[in-house]
Amino acid sequence: MALERLRRLRNRIFHHEQTFQVEHSRRLKDVTIIIRGVDAGALDGLRRLDTVRRTLAMRPQP
Repeated sequence: MALERLRRLRNRIFHHEQTFQVEHSRRLKDVTIIIRGVDAGALDGLRRLDTVRRTLAMRPQP
């Protein structure tokens, strides 16, 4: 399920579709689930490279 959601997001980005309504924090959780399933050690690398949380924190709230 997580992989399918990420595939749909990737397709939206690839086709230059609007992604403002995407729940990016949930997609980040999907990435975490997938990476943990492939290689739990890679999760530390993801956390070091992660800019999504910082970007979401700067997003204006309605």
